[in-house]
Amino acid sequence: MRQDYSLLRNILEKKHPSLYWYTSKDSMDYFFNEGYKAITDSMTELQFGWKILAPITATIHCGHTSFSMSKGWDKFIKRRNIPSFPLFLKIWNDTMVVTFNHNKNDSVLKKGTIITSINGIRNADLINIMFDYMVKDGYSENVNYIRLSTSFPYFHRNIFGLYKIYNVGYMDEAGNEKNISVPCKNVRGGALPNRKR
Repeated sequence: MRQDYSLLRNILEKKHPSLYWYTSKDSMDYFFNEGYKAITDSMTELQFGWKILAPITATIHCGHTSFSMSKGWDKFIKRRNIPSFPLFLKIWNDTMVVTFNHNKNDSVLKKGTIITSINGIRNADLINIMFDYMVKDGYSENVNYIRLSTSFPYFHRNIFGLYKIYNVGYMDEAGNEKNISVPCKNVRGGALPNRKR
């Protein structure tokens, strides 16, 4: 992994046309070095991708420079039911609204319910943390609102990990903020992002 990472850094430094447009060379050097130090023994492909590669590619701020899991991983995960955060959410600014709930018998978190927090992390903070792992062009974040809105369970699982139970804050019909415990749901492909393969 360290050899692969060093090869990636070398290619980016020699070939990337806009490596330092949005992040200075000193800062990129710092992030490259921190990424290298964070590589530990026995990391899985998922850990290496989401904990090491996603943050470094997001730091470049180039919409054409991103990482994705290997074709082998995508093929493996696509055919399996794996635990997932159960809610699909429409995301914009600091707002999250339920668009689909895999727990079909849930009478509380219905389509249109405003979500205020997940596991104690407020919406604005949650979105900002997730954006640190997602590629954008310059400082334009519009495309990442769309990505989160189409594949929220996928990004939440890969960035924050899995939980058997999620503590979800929401607004009830009277406008009162409440909390509810929500179990994870086994989902085919773990709610893979909508993209052509």
